[in-house]
Amino acid sequence: MKITIILASILLFNSFSSIYDIQITTIDGKQVDLDVYKGKKIIVTAFDALNPDTEQLTFLDSLQTTDKNITIIAVPALDFSASKFMPDLAKLRDSLNLHFIITNPALVKRNATQSPLFKFLTSVDENGHFNVDVEEPDQLYFIDTSGILYSILKKETPHNIVDDVRLQP
Repeated sequence: MKITIILASILLFNSFSSIYDIQITTIDGKQVDLDVYKGKKIIVTAFDALNPDTEQLTFLDSLQTTDKNITIIAVPALDFSASKFMPDLAKLRDSLNLHFIITNPALVKRNATQSPLFKFLTSVDENGHFNVDVEEPDQLYFIDTSGILYSILKKETPHNIVDDVRLQP
């Protein structure tokens, strides 16, 4: 009886969301259910939509092209620049020969219109581990093969540390 009550309490109070319940829209207008990436590692980044760091985007592309068990999702964030001019993101993708998903531009910092993906990534109530708002462009969010957010790294993190975190089970 005691075990049943404890199990019921755990089930009632652990109301975390799943990243696999989220749907994103790519810059090409394609709807993607993230549940298609179950069993793969996912790295999510929010880059400055108006001033993208092309070196960082190219680095992320190299991660995905060298490790087929990784999916990169890059979100052009509208939170970092004040300009109303939106660059042609498909042209950016094609000019850098990027192979990963680029979503439609979105608000990534905590607010009433924050994208569902970043609501999951920045809220402990959603992801069960971290309660950290987006502080700067190009932060990296690491999700393991079972959908658990296990690390958040800032842009300045050296690439060898990114590799170490990426290789975590």
